[in-house]
Amino acid sequence: MLRPRVSLSSFFVAVVLFSFVQFVVVPYAPNLMNIFQSRDETVADLLGEYSTVEGVFVFGDSTVSAGDFAATAYPYGLDWKNGSGGRFSNRYTIADYFATKVGTHISHPFTSAGDAILEDDAGINFGTGGCGLLDKTRPPRRDWQCSSASKQKRQMINLDLNKTRIEKAVFLVSIAGNDFIFSYLNKRQDAKEFAQELGVEMKSLLETLYTLGARKFVVNNVGPVGCIPNLRHSFRMMTCNIWLNEDVKIYNNHLKAVLRDFANTFVECKVVLADSYGLLSLILDDPAKYGFKNVSHACCGEWSKDNNMFECKNSTEICGDRKAHLFFDGAHTTDHANKVFADNCLSGKVCSRVGRH
Repeated sequence: MLRPRVSLSSFFVAVVLFSFVQFVVVPYAPNLMNIFQSRDETVADLLGEYSTVEGVFVFGDSTVSAGDFAATAYPYGLDWKNGSGGRFSNRYTIADYFATKVGTHISHPFTSAGDAILEDDAGINFGTGGCGLLDKTRPPRRDWQCSSASKQKRQMINLDLNKTRIEKAVFLVSIAGNDFIFSYLNKRQDAKEFAQELGVEMKSLLETLYTLGARKFVVNNVGPVGCIPNLRHSFRMMTCNIWLNEDVKIYNNHLKAVLRDFANTFVECKVVLADSYGLLSLILDDPAKYGFKNVSHACCGEWSKDNNMFECKNSTEICGDRKAHLFFDGAHTTDHANKVFADNCLSGKVCSRVGRH
């Protein structure tokens, strides 16, 4: 279905894949809702015992990135042990929580890892805020530097790591939300064709990692991007952008098919789908159950007309109870929200194996 062209020439936001606030409960695809009806396996069951995991290798955007120090000055990382941490949150990302909960060190940022890459059992975080699966996806700001999925693949290849080490690691992939913001919204394109375009790049990423030795994968789908505060304010909408969320679900359904085909082709792999979209539906249906009081406003953010986004700066007023907020800024989730995601994934509530069992 073709959608009206939306100009976002001045719109910059590193889109989060997990946390998107939603004022209206968006009808959720029945085939995805079935995932929640019978989950007996934990991620430990799906990927093997945690004792066999040696490092988490991370590929993605600002939902998981750890090396974006220039863009994440205080108050980002205000709850981090030594300050910023290079993350688009007040503390940990979902990748950080995932690593700690499976018993490994937090992954080293590729941009600043140095010799540490070879010195311990931690994985490497290649994620950067702003880019996506497609090479053409990037914020309109000319000074913004980020790495697309293809560049992150090349960085991994160039490290020439021991294949045995790679086989024992978990590969966490969280990417594609920026593709909807910076590529899809700016041109008239059929939603199914766009989903297929993204699927090609995801398949290429997974197959490259497999060739390098990767055998354990956790892949995050895309949340309802039409509900993030930045977009709602930009479009002057009191509710979510429903048509955009529907188009995101088309990609999520296609992603599941891509993962299933990959798992059925490379049968020695264990592939887990993390259903961020589904978890948001549960959180928004009952915020208090997950410890949230505010799922509609950023904890830190002042609207910038120039950049068309909520900016979190040193002078910005910060909420007093960050654990009660779903969003830390206009697009990214709080530490507490990221912990909720990791807990629900590792317990098997929103993460399920695809392909052959």
